[in-house]
Amino acid sequence: MGPVRTCHGKQRISYVPLDKMDAEMRKEMERCQREGTPRPESSAVRAHVPECFWAFANSWRDIFKNGVCDHTIKELCRLYVSRSVQCEVQAVLDVVLHDGRRLEAALIER
Repeated sequence: MGPVRTCHGKQRISYVPLDKMDAEMRKEMERCQREGTPRPESSAVRAHVPECFWAFANSWRDIFKNGVCDHTIKELCRLYVSRSVQCEVQAVLDVVLHDGRRLEAALIER
């Protein structure tokens, strides 16, 4: 996993170590690490509450991975989240999606 983000030198939320997870959770964590989504660090935080871990993992699989959600909606969600947290990905998405206006227009036209 990547570096631990800290606030004033202290880690804010701990990651659950892999050896503290059951076999199924570890399998899901391996998939996250292999595929990069959802981020393994986020999943390791959610693992504090296994029900939360699985609710997120299963909804991610059903909505984003298996395509229940239209691709255009997924891109709009990514754009919204990146802007709301001022993510570095925003700059890349702005170029790819022409600042989101083209995507937003496509959604409105549907």
